[in-house]
Amino acid sequence: MASASPVSNKSFINVQWVWNASPNPFSKSQNIEWRRYSDVENMIIEKAFTTGETNAILDDYHIDFKHSVQISNDDIHKQRPVKRTVCDKDDRILREERFLPNPVPPDRPFGGQYGFISPFIKEVVKDLNLTKKQLPSKDKTVVPMIVEKAASGIIEEGSEQHEQVWRSKIRTLGPFCLLLWDNPFNRKLTKPGTILYRGAKLSADLIALFKDDCPKDPRPWHSFQAFTSCTRNASVAENFGNVLFIMKICLAFTVDLTELSKYSYEEEELLFPGVSFTVDIMEFDKKKNKHLIYLTLQQRHDKAEQHHVYKNAPQPSYDPQTPPDTSAYISAALVLGEALGSGDPDAIAAAKAALDRVTADAHASGVFDHAAAFSGSVLDRVASIDDDYAVAGAADCDGHDDDWKKLDNANVLYSLSDIDNERFAILAQEKMFTKFLNFVLALADDIYLIPTSILDRFCSCILPRVHHNVKCLSLDLTSMERILRVAEYPYLSQLKLFNFNQDICSSYFTDLPSTTFSSSILTKLCISLNTLQDCLSLLDGRLKQLSTLIVIVHGTKNHSTFDHNMNDLPNLKCFSLTYNSIEAYGAQVIPLLRRMSHLKGLILYLSIENRVVFVDGTRLYNEILIHMPQLRTFTF
Repeated sequence: MASASPVSNKSFINVQWVWNASPNPFSKSQNIEWRRYSDVENMIIEKAFTTGETNAILDDYHIDFKHSVQISNDDIHKQRPVKRTVCDKDDRILREERFLPNPVPPDRPFGGQYGFISPFIKEVVKDLNLTKKQLPSKDKTVVPMIVEKAASGIIEEGSEQHEQVWRSKIRTLGPFCLLLWDNPFNRKLTKPGTILYRGAKLSADLIALFKDDCPKDPRPWHSFQAFTSCTRNASVAENFGNVLFIMKICLAFTVDLTELSKYSYEEEELLFPGVSFTVDIMEFDKKKNKHLIYLTLQQRHDKAEQHHVYKNAPQPSYDPQTPPDTSAYISAALVLGEALGSGDPDAIAAAKAALDRVTADAHASGVFDHAAAFSGSVLDRVASIDDDYAVAGAADCDGHDDDWKKLDNANVLYSLSDIDNERFAILAQEKMFTKFLNFVLALADDIYLIPTSILDRFCSCILPRVHHNVKCLSLDLTSMERILRVAEYPYLSQLKLFNFNQDICSSYFTDLPSTTFSSSILTKLCISLNTLQDCLSLLDGRLKQLSTLIVIVHGTKNHSTFDHNMNDLPNLKCFSLTYNSIEAYGAQVIPLLRRMSHLKGLILYLSIENRVVFVDGTRLYNEILIHMPQLRTFTF
């Protein structure tokens, strides 16, 4: 009789339950063939055993701990012996069911290319009645609903029998798969050049299919049809099957399960469905007695794809069927740009190769061929927008701006710049289309750099033609200088900087002499300065109507002597000065404040260094406040 003893969840990986798979399981004359339960079944059995249960309930069987047998739930006469084996801590169990393929069609471990999104995921989105903006990575409010449906579906799958085809799983397993595919908390692409491994047990006919692909030019594309477990550790995958897949990532979404798995030593990596691949090389390793099949993995789009993901979203007018996804190409290029700027020679080499493949794929799949038709649709929308823009412009609002925000105009301009036609020239001059340009790709909390090739084209071909329309630019620090210097932006009113660095940005915006800026109409100014001398320069008479001045001085550099205007400031009514380390209090601050005889409000936050005499209330009154007869509020 089996007895229970407390065992933590972490110890489950060191315990393995097995069942007798012999033709006659109770024969004492035959050799016994013990087979392991799956990792999930093993955990269920072990948990029931260690908590003192009499039985462990599985889908088709239950385990009777008293008699150490597995009994069919449909026929109690179908029984097989089971036993519990405790493994040494160094004797790690590798899960065969995780690293051998189990596709829906068992005679073919891969499918034809169908782009980023598998048909199963598309049908799940439709079944949940979601729009594009309601995917879990974009709208966190839908996550609880999807999680609840996912949990209910998993419970239902565990309690009922279903037809083993993927369409029957849309309602039950679909929500969980959608959360896994469109993870709202992890949107990172795997580093280009990463190598993944997976074992396979393939027939001679299937091996021949892979072999036939190698000499073809161009090589045909295929795609994985399901979430596929791989490993970053070749020695793990080598334990299974007669084939070892060696997969180099060009551009692909995966999930690293190492930190989440109880079997972290397996270094499991989950490959998303829809990841496409080509078969590059195939060879036979006599030492390993395995076929080695080398694949290149790349997310890509199929020009002939007929699936539509969002049944509730209007189809764009330029999309008579399903055109290539230009924005996905741009996004892929931007992600690879991060690796190009990493400084790691291996990462740079892998990213360059990946970018070449992605660009070639974009041309081959018709991204750029389709751009002319796309531009025609955009221009049709331009022509259809009525005189509301004139009215909106007069009222300083955006008119139909929501329509334009649906178009990724920077991506469109980049794509169309390959085409020498009059339509691009017209589009480039359209003020409403070119007033917002975004050069930043943000995925989750990451900001991706724009590749040099894309930046070059914008600076040489596009910005010189549209700069006079631009009102808002979103830039990262590395591209800022080139974009701002390539042209004048006379109507630029918003500048959004990502990966902000104060010292670097200051070098771009503070290289003019302090006497450059002036205004005859400015009444209020809030400003951060490096030195108090900059403040004195601003108050030399150039800001004649200034009534409120709020100054924060960050620097510690002081000049003991500085020539500046000492005239009174009759229009200044409110003044605030914050200075965390000032030495020239008596030489500069007191003379400055005595010029402000008409102040009604004064705020001073000062940390005075190297002063022997304490600044008390009497000194403040005699040195400063007595010169401000109209002062009403004072904070010191």
